[in-house]
Amino acid sequence: DLESIQKQKSYLGKRIKRGLFRSSSGYFYGADINGSLNIGRKVVGEAAFSGNPIERFVVNPVRVKAYKANSRFNICVQN
Repeated sequence: DLESIQKQKSYLGKRIKRGLFRSSSGYFYGADINGSLNIGRKVVGEAAFSGNPIERFVVNPVRVKAYKANSRFNICVQN
């Protein structure tokens, strides 16, 4: 929602249940994603988060099995 990061009388988004946040635009996000976005806003600054910030930074993780990895992945395995 990109509201200022401080105590508010009322918030634009809403906590649905533990770990789930609904933005004022109706999108649902994990609370950890919302929290990490706010930390990023404090560290990097507001300018880097214009537009749809969560959609810009959320990615689909790739599951990698080390024994089946090809040259596409950079894997460092310690024994």
